[in-house]
Amino acid sequence: MHLSTMLESAPHEVSVLGKHAAALAAALVQPSIVGHADKDVKLYAACCLAYLLRMYAPDTPYDDMQLREVFQLLSWALSRLALPGAPTFRICQTVLQLVEQVKFYLVLVDLDAPELLATFFNALLNAVTDSNAEEVEYSVTECLGGLLEESEGGEGGEVLDQELLPALLLALVGEGEGQAGGSRRRLAQRLLQRCERPLRPLLQRVASQLLAGSCSRKELAARASDILFQ
Repeated sequence: MHLSTMLESAPHEVSVLGKHAAALAAALVQPSIVGHADKDVKLYAACCLAYLLRMYAPDTPYDDMQLREVFQLLSWALSRLALPGAPTFRICQTVLQLVEQVKFYLVLVDLDAPELLATFFNALLNAVTDSNAEEVEYSVTECLGGLLEESEGGEGGEVLDQELLPALLLALVGEGEGQAGGSRRRLAQRLLQRCERPLRPLLQRVASQLLAGSCSRKELAARASDILFQ
């Protein structure tokens, strides 16, 4: 039996693992696992991590350095949602649903890892396509909406301004849409509507900069007319 299957069927309480809980948590973040050359091994590790984190919620067995490893692996696994025809798609979908259910993504806001937060955000935003939207859109919306709402203020506000909002605006105008069709654009629209309050002052500033031709983000400046029209 796969470890992921055992964890899936286990009660949602870490106490059932007894003395093995700490050893299992440590084993799953070993470099030989999270950096394994076999993609299937990494995906199953991400799935096991997601189940384990559900059992530990709302706590976590990892320190900040280990959490960075966890989120790098989760971001990689979630980016593969963009391949709905792959045989491992269901595993990636399970990881997404577990992360969304226990709101584990919110740990990123307090982790002081802005680049990792942006990587995780973009992995989910870019994973939505016309081919998988029906199956992943709800969980993706909850994760991204929660991150946008909780990133307001402090260092989270800086990454919201510098990374997350620009990514949303580019998705809104269809930048890099490719096989995503209109799904990513609709996702961006819903997120902007849902998070209007924390985003409004940032949007107003971006609009002013675009109108004045003073926006420092070249990718936004290049799509200024499209963004302002939206």
